[in-house]
Amino acid sequence: MTNLPKRRIGVSTTLFLLIMAAILTTGRSFAQSSAFPAFLVKAAVTHANSVFPETQKAPEHKFSSEDAESAYQEARILYRRKAYDEALRTIKEALKIDPENEDYVILRDAIRGATLPEEADEEADKEKEADQTKEKPAEQKPPKKAPKGKGAKRKPGEVKTANIAGVLVRFHWCPPGEFMMGGSKEEGYSGETQHKVTLTKGFWIAETETTQGLWQAVMGEVPGKYEGASYPVYETSWYDCQDFIDVLNKQCAPKGCKFALPTEAQWEYACRAGTTTPFSFGNQLNGDKANCDGDQPYGTKIRGPYLDKRTPVGSYEPNPWGLYDMHGNVQEWCEDYFNDYPAEDVVDPICMTGSRKVARGGDYYNSASLCRSAARSYSMPNSSHNSSGFRLVIVEASK
Repeated sequence: MTNLPKRRIGVSTTLFLLIMAAILTTGRSFAQSSAFPAFLVKAAVTHANSVFPETQKAPEHKFSSEDAESAYQEARILYRRKAYDEALRTIKEALKIDPENEDYVILRDAIRGATLPEEADEEADKEKEADQTKEKPAEQKPPKKAPKGKGAKRKPGEVKTANIAGVLVRFHWCPPGEFMMGGSKEEGYSGETQHKVTLTKGFWIAETETTQGLWQAVMGEVPGKYEGASYPVYETSWYDCQDFIDVLNKQCAPKGCKFALPTEAQWEYACRAGTTTPFSFGNQLNGDKANCDGDQPYGTKIRGPYLDKRTPVGSYEPNPWGLYDMHGNVQEWCEDYFNDYPAEDVVDPICMTGSRKVARGGDYYNSASLCRSAARSYSMPNSSHNSSGFRLVIVEASK
């Protein structure tokens, strides 16, 4: 990124300072709300337009409302994950200003220790009220008898960030452990025979589904229509995912490790995150806690929202290990071929024979039942559709 020369304080800068001063005097901390105010980014974009007019022959520094909205969406998601520095970096890149520039310093301080205006106060109060009426959290149980070994002492959900083609991707730790894979008798779906699985090795799994922004940075043009950097990539076949992963492993695989698709067992283990209920957040779903067809709810007769479209990753609350969109939005390819589950206990399972590949998690136009932790789907590895996506894992490389 090319740094731009500093400028003297002029009318536009003074206006921006006044905006920031107004923000800083309203008396409420950002930390008190997950809302990342759109006005902050849009005010900064407006200011950037005045600082870098077209007369300076720098059209790349003009920002349309679409650019402002894209920057806002990305920063909002990062802010909700408490990735404050990444949110700042997103804004800095959108504004194309030197981090030493006085305007950026003001914006940085506003985000880190600033306050929300009255309209954001009202939104935060609504969120707080909604939180108080939420159902009892899903029962969580720690992984049973976690095998001792490398990484066993790390805490579930521990975060590390990987720089992939200039895009910062957050991964969460899933420790070695045991869990009951498949649906319970109460759920009552065929093909989901419940059985005990032991995973002897921990792994890192991406916080979100692979985004269009990451795919574009690595591969160039996205498979489907480009919707925005924070939207999940879609219309990817299983083979497309393998091509993407091959590029990553050649360019930036961590030492002693490799990128991969999760095995079906790894995927469900990460999705459940220690829970035993149909969803990582409880027994019910009607489109309120995940992007699915809320007209076909599960565990309740109350119908909920049906958006009929993909949403930016991280638009809903994460599971107990910090993973977003494990239920709904787009289906996620797994490494395995689809086959019947074994009746007996298994260790580090992966199905390597068959014709169809496993996809998990359900999608935005599936009924809530198809978005359960245990729900299974499959497709031919060369097929792709408008809800086929994937999520990366980092695993120990074979010796």
